Amino acid sequence: MGLRRIDLNLLVAFDAVMDGRSVTKAAGRLFVGQSAMSATRARIRDLFDDPVLLREGRQLVPTPVARRWLARAWRLPARNPVQCPFRLRG
Repeated sequence: MGLRRIDLNLLVAFDAVMDGRSVTKAAGRLFVGQSAMSATRARIRDLFDDPVLLREGRQLVPTPVARRWLARAWRLPARNPVQCPFRLRG
């Protein structure tokens, strides 16, 4: 799947969920309701036809599909860091 098809807001939301490993924390970080964040997670699951995030205890962990997607997505801002919509991980 090409990254051109992806709504960049999904990347921002996914980054927020991964940062806190929680939908509730991500919703607070992005100033949206938990139900809106859950709807965004559903859009991400539909886009990739994959659960993307799995519950492991009280945290959410990425599936292998999500890890591949993140590896590609997090390289993109390196080409133009001024327009980076999300925080990079090292």
